[in-house]
Amino acid sequence: MGLWSWFKKSVGNGDKAPVPRASGPELVVLLHEPRVIGTRYLQEAIEHTFGVRLSTDDPQATEFVTGEAPIFHAQFAGHLLMVHYGHHPYFDPICAPFVNGDPDAILRQAEQEGIATEAKASRGWIAVTSLGTGANLTSEDPYLPVARLLGALADVEERVVAVVWPSRNCARRWADRLAGRLFAGEYQEVFQP
Repeated sequence: MGLWSWFKKSVGNGDKAPVPRASGPELVVLLHEPRVIGTRYLQEAIEHTFGVRLSTDDPQATEFVTGEAPIFHAQFAGHLLMVHYGHHPYFDPICAPFVNGDPDAILRQAEQEGIATEAKASRGWIAVTSLGTGANLTSEDPYLPVARLLGALADVEERVVAVVWPSRNCARRWADRLAGRLFAGEYQEVFQP
């Protein structure tokens, strides 16, 4: 059984088993309103961002997008990424199984940035997590594909409240230039004061 088939079996056919918290490098955008992402949309975003061709239905494919809302997995060009999203505030207890970092520390940092009220009032979020750590996967900075894909998914900037770096418990107010900076892989610069 190929990896795609395994993912399809475990998360793509409606299996409602609990999904463990992702522990790899992750970045998140907080949204004013929830956003729905589907397999085809994610496939097109990845293909455009990384210049690759991905399958959504070939069980023998080694480069693919699979999953079911709200959790998707993509393997391509040496990367294994998870994209997941929520239709509740990121800090709502219902999202706790999907949230990395320390939500209270993130909110404290958001308070310092002057965006705690907006962050708490956000009604949705999108997270991109790198799961790639195998011998066949790329050795580049695992945050680069995470940042680039998140920048592509956050391109409708009027919807975005803030960007969060969960492992550093860091949040920054969203600004017009940030999608482009993430898309360019400049995630560290985004979080500089």
